[in-house]
Amino acid sequence: MNTKKYKRDAKQTIDQLFDKIEALEKRKDSISDKLSEDFSQKLSALKDAKLDLLTKYEELESAADKKWDASKNSFNQATAYFEKGLKEIASLV
Repeated sequence: MNTKKYKRDAKQTIDQLFDKIEALEKRKDSISDKLSEDFSQKLSALKDAKLDLLTKYEELESAADKKWDASKNSFNQATAYFEKGLKEIASLV
């Protein structure tokens, strides 16, 4: 896969993941009080991961050929962590 296509796909992935966060935030009021604190904590952690994911994407965008693979791997790891956090939160709703 060429770098331009990968970057475009990475941006689409980020947009989709962030849309999922927004959808979960809208459902926050529908969860029980018992789960609300856990949901809030996990959502807060996910928002921190969102910032990390954006940073990794910016690094990917500006990576020179020498650092492309390292930036790509770092972005993939951040994406996987983010997706795992989304699944954990979704399981509460």
